[in-house]
Formats: sequence, C-alpha cells, structure tokens
Amino acid sequence: MTERSPRRRHDRELFYKYMKFDTAKIVLTTRRVRWKTPLEFNDMFDVPREIDLGFTPEQARDALTERFVRLIEQPDLIDPSWNPRLKLMLDMVKKGTSEKRKSLVEHLRRAVPEMGQEMLDRMRTGLEEVKVFWRNRLPELRVFCLSETNSNEVMWTHYAENNRGAVLEFRCIDELDSYFLLAEKVEYLDSLPPIATAVNAAECFVSGRKLFEPKELYDKYLHTKKAKWEYEQEWRIFTFADDDDTGSYTDMKFNPQELAAIYVGAAMSAQNVEEVKRLLVGDFAHVRLHKCVPDYEGRQLKFEPVV
Repeated sequence: MTERSPRRRHDRELFYKYMKFDTAKIVLTTRRVRWKTPLEFNDMFDVPREIDLGFTPEQARDALTERFVRLIEQPDLIDPSWNPRLKLMLDMVKKGTSEKRKSLVEHLRRAVPEMGQEMLDRMRTGLEEVKVFWRNRLPELRVFCLSETNSNEVMWTHYAENNRGAVLEFRCIDELDSYFLLAEKVEYLDSLPPIATAVNAAECFVSGRKLFEPKELYDKYLHTKKAKWEYEQEWRIFTFADDDDTGSYTDMKFNPQELAAIYVGAAMSAQNVEEVKRLLVGDFAHVRLHKCVPDYEGRQLKFEPVV
C-alpha cells in the first residue's frame, strides 16, 4: 500500500484541466503546464487587486478604546501571554478601588479624541503596509487552476475552444510527491469575507499577536470566488515566481506518469485527434485517449475510447 504523502491536503485522486488544442499540443510536447499570476485571470474580480481589511482606522481605534475600558473594569481578564508592559499596567489597575477604575475609564474616554490623531496615523500606516505587501506579492503569485469534472458543457465552451479543445486528466500520486497533492478547494460565496474586523485588530493590539499571517491572505483570497462560478468546481495550487522570473506566468514541469487521460472535444477535427494520438508515445504511452460524444437524448456529455 502506498504511503500517504505528508504534503497531501485532500483525498482526491484526479483533477481536470480544460485547454485549447494548440495548448494541449504544447503541454504534451514540453511536459509543462502554465501557472499564471492572478492579474492574468479572465475574471477581473477573481483574487482582489486590493485588500479589503473590513474596517477603518477609526473603527479600530474605537474598538481598542472599548477593549481597554473592559480591561480596566474587569482586570481579571488579563491573559498571561500578553505584552509584559500591558500586564504590569493592568496589574496596577487591578489593585485600585472600583472608584479609581471608574475614574480611569472616564479619563480614557476623554483622552481618546486628544491622542486619537496620533493613534489613527499609526494605524493608517500599519494598514497601508499590509495593502502594499499584497500589491507587491500579487504579480509574483503563480496559480494553477483545476476542476473536479471533465464534463461541464459551459467549461468545454469557454476554456476548451468551443468543444474543439481538450481536457487533460491528472493523477495525484503520493510516491511522486506531486504538486497536485497541494490543491485546495475553491469556496464560492456571494461576497468576499473581510480579512479581519476592528475587534480582531483591538484584540491583536493588546495580545501582541499578528492580525493575520500571510498564508491567511493567500488562503482566503486565492480560494474564494463569487457564487456564480460554482459550476466550475475549481481547485487551486499556488506558489511564487523564482527571483529571475519576471513575466506574468511560469511553465512548470509535471511527471508524465501524472497524466492519466486526455478527452478531446466533440468538435475537434479528425486530423487534430490523430495529432494528439501521435503524441501519446514513449512515457505517454499509458495515457488513455477519449472522444467526447454528446448524448442528445440524455442531454449530457459522454466519452468513448479512441482506438
């Protein structure tokens, strides 16, 4: 029994990639598939160009003020893992009387408008740094998109040259430590969830934790699409461009054993089918070739072996 790769993130065996006939020939000839920056995606709203943090600096300031008020009123809520200076201050508050704590809360609320501008400026700077980080990283991202299905009529039209192209079937092979093992399912939502909230920002300020890790940005933004795209049943793998890769895409090699089958479109010419067939030799001799055949009575796509 094959040992499960520690890199495997799902239990799927197969994924599918729709493409034009000319692209399929290039893939079979070079043993490479193209990973693109999200800036090249056909949906301009897929993977946001700008980060929506979900709150304004003013909201974060107000949330932080309320968080401090709660800590002053209830000093027993102190977490041992917090910043030592903050803990020391709250320990001193804890020793005071309830009247002193009440007075401190009133002072804090009066002081916020006075010190608010400095606080807002610092928050704006921090939030802008996050946005700049994302803008700089976006062109460097490389994403490979796959599907769970090889029989979606809309995708055959959009991505496989109006049924004149092909769909390649890739296997996830544990012993090869295949990058297909890293694929993650796309979630379809009507609106993109915010990266954080003002309350999250306040909690991170008092605890010293980061508001989010870069991986959280990638997972949320790269694996979320609008609900209208749900028919694609998409999965994605991502990485980053090499230092010397300055273009908008990277052509990455795959192991020939990972290619299990090719499905050619119902409208692909006999000449092009034969051309694909001639390429399935040597380390591609194991690859099964099928032709898409419309089942008009059942209103579905079926596939028949090409001999």
